[in-house]
Amino acid sequence: MGKLNVCLALAVSVAATACSDSTPATPSPTPSTCTFVVNVSGSQFGPDGGSAAATVSAPARCAWSASSNADWVKLQGTASGMGDGTVPLSISALDGAADRTATLTVAQTNFTLTQNGCVVRLSAAEVRLPDTGGSSDLEIDTQPGCSWRVEGDLSWAAFDPPTGRGASTVRVNAPRNQSSSREVDVQVGAQAVKVHQDGPMGPSPNPGPGPAACVYSIDSPVEVLVPIGGAVGRVGINTSPGCAWSATSTQPWARIRSVTSGTGAARVEYEVDRNTANYQSDLRKAGIEIRWPSPTQGQNVWLSQFADCNSAFYIYPGNQRADLLPFGPEGGTQTVQHLVDPAFSCTWRIEGGADWITIPLREQIRRGDGDFRVVVPPNPSALSRTTVFQVGERPIAVFQAGRQ
Repeated sequence: MGKLNVCLALAVSVAATACSDSTPATPSPTPSTCTFVVNVSGSQFGPDGGSAAATVSAPARCAWSASSNADWVKLQGTASGMGDGTVPLSISALDGAADRTATLTVAQTNFTLTQNGCVVRLSAAEVRLPDTGGSSDLEIDTQPGCSWRVEGDLSWAAFDPPTGRGASTVRVNAPRNQSSSREVDVQVGAQAVKVHQDGPMGPSPNPGPGPAACVYSIDSPVEVLVPIGGAVGRVGINTSPGCAWSATSTQPWARIRSVTSGTGAARVEYEVDRNTANYQSDLRKAGIEIRWPSPTQGQNVWLSQFADCNSAFYIYPGNQRADLLPFGPEGGTQTVQHLVDPAFSCTWRIEGGADWITIPLREQIRRGDGDFRVVVPPNPSALSRTTVFQVGERPIAVFQAGRQ
């Protein structure tokens, strides 16, 4: 005989109560009970792009979504979820001089992401060639993924090559000039450079000996890799007595300790500070700009310095660099090589990450280069999932697709 349920309703009641012998369901959180804590692992990017991740902390039944107003900020995997979650971000490369910004919205919280454009620097603002024709080299310094093009009146001055990508050496050529001196202004990227060629020179009416022409050279390499801990270096300037020169630095962390101008042969001494950044993947650059009033206009000495404990991740086997480890719904194991420089002084360990990934020796402190394995079980859900863990001070994300 079935159970008899009796429901009574008060006449003054506005809403009827359903008859049931089951336990009432727990109500879903209302907007007032859902509190979201959102963090984004990076907001400033260089022209080469990169990766980041947005992490959400919230009660288990609180829904959230993520979106970007720019196509160069791509959301990897799911763009919505409930409770805690992670949204990996991929930042596309920027091949242009202008900076750009995007708004990332996660759980109704806005974050501004900025990507700096390409910066082109030239070794000289003017190239001078003799009337007999010839060539001179122009150094172009820019980020590896940045393209550049020579634009302007190139009817008599030729640039070889006229286009390129990243740092390059361009040869400026001109044929013999049989008329008066000539000049042309051209653009390389966003920088201007003047090409000047002398006209034919007749004999002097009073060809006395006159003063000797100033000829300059330096005795330093034009590319110097500075140790992470900093260093003191010198640039020797070779020239005749009375020939003027000057020296400046493009960055405050590379200071000139000696005099910054003078005449005749001299040595310019500079000091580079320790690079205190940790676990970065890019080096920093500064220029010691030696200038003199001659047809070549001067010479730059470029100083490059890695960060302390510079590190990078590579998926093994192979040589694919990655800050995001993708897995299919069946899971699997991936081995990651963590390369660190300098190996003898950099210690690191693995921390964080969701409990559905397994990393053997996760908390062990290691020194220098090392491998670690990431084990992901099959995904029981149709929803994709992500998590982020730290290696040293650098994040690496794990993304697993959901079952179809």
